[in-house]
Amino acid sequence: MIISEMSAKAKEEARTLELDDNQAALLEVARLSTPEAQLKAVRRIDEEKRAARDRRAAAAVAGNEKAAAKIEKLKADIAKKIDKRDELNNRVPSNATKFARSRTSSSRMASTAR
Repeated sequence: MIISEMSAKAKEEARTLELDDNQAALLEVARLSTPEAQLKAVRRIDEEKRAARDRRAAAAVAGNEKAAAKIEKLKADIAKKIDKRDELNNRVPSNATKFARSRTSSSRMASTAR
């Protein structure tokens, strides 16, 4: 059987459910002999497509949640490292401070040597 020989109700339902551009689905439906079986097949195919779409969406959300959790962990790790860096910077005088201290002691030594 060819697609053009499908029942009018099955064709209309396929259009409504946006299956009218899915040749494989239409051929599967067209192979069935009664209009009722064709209509049921269109609805079953639509349900299967929706279920598959929902599974993919759920997997994407789960993947996004995992990615979000990893990002949050990385942010926390970075924050800890920044805190540690700041703590170390507060303990160790900066090069400018060291340089100023060394110049002051050098000038003191030079003035006492005169």
